[in-house]
Amino acid sequence: MSDMLTVREAAGKMGCAIGTVGNLIRAGKIAASKVGTHYRIPLAAIEDYLSGNAPKEPAAASPPANAADAEKIAELKSRGQIIQLERGIEEDKKAIAQAQRDAHRAAGEVEGWKDLIHAQASIEARLEAVARKEATLNDQQELVEALDIREEHLAFREETAGTKAADISKREKAVAKREKSVNAEVEKIETARPIALQADKYMALLTDLNLKQVYLAGTLTELANKRKLTGGDIAHLKDLSAQLKTLLEAIQREVPDGVQTAKKAG
Repeated sequence: MSDMLTVREAAGKMGCAIGTVGNLIRAGKIAASKVGTHYRIPLAAIEDYLSGNAPKEPAAASPPANAADAEKIAELKSRGQIIQLERGIEEDKKAIAQAQRDAHRAAGEVEGWKDLIHAQASIEARLEAVARKEATLNDQQELVEALDIREEHLAFREETAGTKAADISKREKAVAKREKSVNAEVEKIETARPIALQADKYMALLTDLNLKQVYLAGTLTELANKRKLTGGDIAHLKDLSAQLKTLLEAIQREVPDGVQTAKKAG
């Protein structure tokens, strides 16, 4: 076998899935070089990882050992769902902001109608004064102002054609309802985030444990074929045993609360 392995070859040597090897590379657990769109992995990097000399970075998740844990971890491990939910919330917030602008615009249209009514009444009063030849300089100024108000309102009406004042209350209620829903989703995300992070750490430890167990089984098979064990063989087995013990202790500390509860109940 070449000193540079493909991901598939590395997975075969490690006794794990191809996707697990890719996750370990991206997590920095296994050194690899990228040729085009494919990874090439030094054989020494695989051996270093399996012997416990690789950098201690979080590994990618692999399936837990039993179905009960798998069900609980699947429930807790919601990182992808959280990200999708956050994106949806951002879109909802944009839609809410637009709906609020529309509602305020419609409210402005109603206020414009009120101004127009007052302006029209002022225009009629000033024109009556002019007809009676009783108009003062102040009447003329107010007439000009009222005509300006009417012109502004008519221009605004052209800009906002099709908007009805009756829609304001309906839109504001819809906005308030959607805001409440978005806030509830945000609160749900903030509650789930630490649980998902805890589950990530637990799954990473399980990955290390599974791979170490595969490596230990292979080592025991090789040693079983030897007529006599050397001091180095015995030291290697002791080292592997210590690594497994450390991993098991770490897993016990990091088991998510939901999994612990499920085990106790069982």
